[in-house]
Amino acid sequence: MVTQKLKRLKATLKNWNRVTFKNIYVEMEAASEALTAIQAESALYGDTDDQLLTEIDCTVRLNTILTQHQINSTQQNRLQWLQDGDQNSRFFYTMNRIRKTSIGLSSLVIDRELTFNPGIISDSMVQFYTELFTAQDQATYDDSVLGAFIHPVVDTADNAALLALPSVEEI
Repeated sequence: MVTQKLKRLKATLKNWNRVTFKNIYVEMEAASEALTAIQAESALYGDTDDQLLTEIDCTVRLNTILTQHQINSTQQNRLQWLQDGDQNSRFFYTMNRIRKTSIGLSSLVIDRELTFNPGIISDSMVQFYTELFTAQDQATYDDSVLGAFIHPVVDTADNAALLALPSVEEI
């Protein structure tokens, strides 16, 4: 009786998993292709507010899928370790070490294009930090691009009030 119930539960859970999470690799590829397509469109026709919002949505979707993939890998490794017991500790720690080293930076937007080539990513990062720390004028960093992604918590009036010297009554 219990065995039959567990078999039905297993089938139901498998179906729920398939419907809820789908194939994470297919989803990851679709999100990556959508992001690449919107970036190519932006490069050809210029940026519009709608394109910027779509690019942000695609980036968030891809990051969410990558996070789900990381969580799923961790859970699978943990399940394998629990099933095999302490005899599998070496396997578990090796898999976690491999996963952590492979999680690193796998893609980067360089010149408004998503790049997956580790060599190009490495060269770009070395060039960026070399220019950043060897520049004579340290104010060359342009943070106007980040303004679209970061919602200001403190507006200019609040900022002015925070930066003002305290009055005698406040002290």
